[in-house]
Amino acid sequence: MNLPFEINVKYNCRQIFLLWFFTTSILLSAKAIDAPPDKEPLLFVNGYAVSIEEFRWFMQQERAGVFEYVKTRYNLDYGKGFWDHDCEGTTPKAILRKRTIEHVVSEKVQQILFKELGLIQDTSYSVFLDNLEKLNREREKAVQQKRVIYGPVRYTQLQYYGHWMANLQIQAKEKLSQEQFGVTEQKLRAFYDEHKCDIFKMAETLTLEMVTIQVTEQSNPKKNAELLESTARKILSNIKGGRGIEQIMQGYVDRKDIKVSYRRFDEINNDRLGEIFTNSKNFKKVKALVPGQSLKLAVSENTVYVVKCISKISGSYLPYENIKAVVKTKYLDQQYDQLVGDTVKKANIEINQKILEKLEPQ
Repeated sequence: MNLPFEINVKYNCRQIFLLWFFTTSILLSAKAIDAPPDKEPLLFVNGYAVSIEEFRWFMQQERAGVFEYVKTRYNLDYGKGFWDHDCEGTTPKAILRKRTIEHVVSEKVQQILFKELGLIQDTSYSVFLDNLEKLNREREKAVQQKRVIYGPVRYTQLQYYGHWMANLQIQAKEKLSQEQFGVTEQKLRAFYDEHKCDIFKMAETLTLEMVTIQVTEQSNPKKNAELLESTARKILSNIKGGRGIEQIMQGYVDRKDIKVSYRRFDEINNDRLGEIFTNSKNFKKVKALVPGQSLKLAVSENTVYVVKCISKISGSYLPYENIKAVVKTKYLDQQYDQLVGDTVKKANIEINQKILEKLEPQ
């Protein structure tokens, strides 16, 4: 028996295993350092850290906007090589990173403000996620106990963040109104007078009756055009002659070659009017109508509108005394946005460019 030799072999194998284990551990550690974990700060805003994990989350929110922007400006569709495609000296990836940084800085500036005002204790993303998970556990428990809850059982990060930020902004504005903005009756009245036309004026509204005329056969364009024109002229003539819409409509109930329908729009503003009359020329013609006036509008080869204006209410100013609370809200919104904008411009931003360059869109 060569026992000493067997012992020596076992001992050497053990040495080889330990050597392999420690070498592998060192290599893995080096690799981990080269690709830092998501908890590591990517940038600092006025000394407050934004982790890679948080930055990625905001980056996800900017993706859709970048797709739309790149498609509109450069006519570039998403596909292989999209993020690194040259777009007049930049790339979609660079645009995404820039937009994300701007978004993050704006949000973090507000979070810092909330902390300074004593509304929150911590601005870190990890605490935000912990609070979200705690809330979701409480809501799940409430459901199990058959207690009434409003909204989803579990909030997504985006849902919770929007709700969280909106509530904090309301609290911050109210606190700032007392401590920094110095809201007075004189300031609110001056703000109302300055913005009376663009904020505190009721929009002009129209009440309309509209007859839609459509041909049902598509085989003879010339015949269709003649039928549309003759029918529209007849209906328009009847309306101008004082006949009621319902009476006019009865004459077309059994027609197979043409379809005639009717709708009434009560007190619609310019936005709604633009949704109905998407053609700008038609929009202007309808907007110019006065009560009792009617007109005929060609919409397509197979469709014509006959429109009658029933009433028009001119835009008027909302009296200050009746909307003091609204004026204060609008004033605080303006002051808050200006404060945040000024703080963003002056913010001290430190970015770890090495980590940023390695960060790929997901």
